[in-house]
This record gives sequence, C-alpha cells and structure tokens, in this order.
Amino acid sequence: MIEVNLLNLKKNVETIRKTSKGLIGVVKNDAYGCGIVEVGNYLVEIGVSYLLVNDIDEALKLVNSGVKVPILLFNGLNRDDYHYLNKYPNLVISINSYMNLLDLVTHFNGEFTIQIQIDTALNRSGIKDMTEYDDLLKLIDKENRVRVDGIFTHFANPKMAVSQLEEFKKYVNKREFKMVHCSASSTYDLIDYGNFVRCGLALYNINQVMRVVSKPLVIRDVKKGETIGYNGLYRASEDIKVAVIPIGYGNGYRLKLSGFNVYTNGNYYKVIGQICMNHIFVLIDDYVDMNSVFELTSENLRADSLADYLGTSTYEIYTNFHFDKRVYIK
Repeated sequence: MIEVNLLNLKKNVETIRKTSKGLIGVVKNDAYGCGIVEVGNYLVEIGVSYLLVNDIDEALKLVNSGVKVPILLFNGLNRDDYHYLNKYPNLVISINSYMNLLDLVTHFNGEFTIQIQIDTALNRSGIKDMTEYDDLLKLIDKENRVRVDGIFTHFANPKMAVSQLEEFKKYVNKREFKMVHCSASSTYDLIDYGNFVRCGLALYNINQVMRVVSKPLVIRDVKKGETIGYNGLYRASEDIKVAVIPIGYGNGYRLKLSGFNVYTNGNYYKVIGQICMNHIFVLIDDYVDMNSVFELTSENLRADSLADYLGTSTYEIYTNFHFDKRVYIK
C-alpha cells in the first residue's frame, strides 16, 4: 500500500514558501500518485490558495469534494464541458491560443476566468506569436465577461530558463497581471521573477511524501541449485531464504528494478529473479520475519534512487505506483 506523509507535505510547502511568493499547488495525475482529493484538500487546509490540474475530470474530483479555491485547468476546456463554468466559478481556464478564447466567448454566455499560457521553448502548448497574443488581448478587452487571473510559461529545464524568461517578459510587459508565474519545482529557488511559483514534484519530494510498503506474503527456504520466478533467471548458488512481497509491475514496481534494493529493519535487501505482475522476490537473512515491513520507496529509499537505477525521471516513479489502499499520516 501507499502511505502518504502529510507532515512532510506541510514541511515542503513551508520550504517553498521561503521564496516569499504565492504557491500554486500542482495536484495533477492524482497528486503524483498521492491522492488528488486528500492532498488537494490538505493543501487548502494549510493555506495553499491555488491548485493546478490537467483537465476537467481531475478538477471535478476536487470541486465535488468541496474545494473552493481557484483551480487552473492546465490543458484548457473542451466545448462540451463549458457548462461546468456555470456550476463551478472557481475553475480557471488555461488559454493556449487565440482560438481557445474565441471559442469560449462564442459558445459560452456567462462570465469566466482565464490564465494565459505563453510557449517560450517547449512547443507543447501556449501562445508563441506576438501577433496572436495582441489579437488575444484585444479580444479580452472587447469581452468584459472575461476575467484574467494571470499569465504563465513553463521552463524546459534550468539551463534554458534564462533565455525563456527574457522571451516571457516580452509578453508580460504588455500589461499588468494579477498573477505571473514561470518557475516550477526545478527553478522555484533559482529564478526570482513573478509573484507565484508553480510546484509539483517539490511538494512531494523535498521531504519524500510517498512511502510504498508491504509485509511478506510468504518466506521460503530455497535450496542450492533451485531457480526462482519466471524463466528461472535466478539460480541459488547456496541455500538461501527468500521473502515473497505481494507487489509487482502491476502496481508500478518496474521489471527493471530486479537487482535493486528494498529496505526493512534498518537494512537493505536485494530484489532477485524476474519481477512478477503482483510479486517480487527478496533475498533475506534471519533478521527478517513475517512481521517485517518492507519499504519499496520511502525516505530511506528515495524515489530519486529508483529513478537513477532505471535511468528515468523521479516523476515517473511517483506516478507509476498505484494501489487500492492509501493511508494518510498527519
């Protein structure tokens, strides 16, 4: 199961707030696997006044749980979903093109709130043409139903941030904005521009919030020469003890983590054999028993180290893990 340490989440919020900027809490992708409803509500409880999600489906989980603070829909909103703006006035639409806004004012009659996304290098979403931007501002001025909350861009990486920032400023300087944000988890403490920062990974990873744990399903004695798991990829060179842990790639524990470690009783133990959909095999000693709690990732075995071993990103580690049960620690 996943344990979510909300005390660590609070510490991370406090660390980010040392920048003296407002914080937009990123809770997309189920709050990086930690639970969008529980994490979103807790962030609001401790004073985070703005949240960010990918789309309307994620936003609905928050508003239906009672979240009243503004929620920025990073991917914008499809025409079929405009009607939600009547019911949930705290939804904020990311405008990624002139046509986005034109469609909204054409097919939705009420008032609504937007933030303007500027594309400064990613070529993913957002406006990157000044003529289009000027046309957008004219449309905003024409339509008094449109409330503009802010303007933002997204840095590709810290090295590119300086050049991207100079491009972003060209757009920001066109008029006054209530909110200006460009720095995310990798740059919130490096780039001092704007009055908000937009953090996801830093919320969950400065002090690691997620802990994936399990007790053994069974402990087996394996004789010298016997094989373990599918395809007999591991053959015991001596008599050994193996703990079978009921977590596998079906829960997001990647196949290539065979050979990596798990943690219990103050020690690290090696994962052996081929990882199954719902099981892994761990080479243990006599200090491990059926009550030993194995940590697959935790503050003792950080998600960063799993990512390094796999040659992937920490983001992927967090969002890969999924279980029916989560426990929240305050």
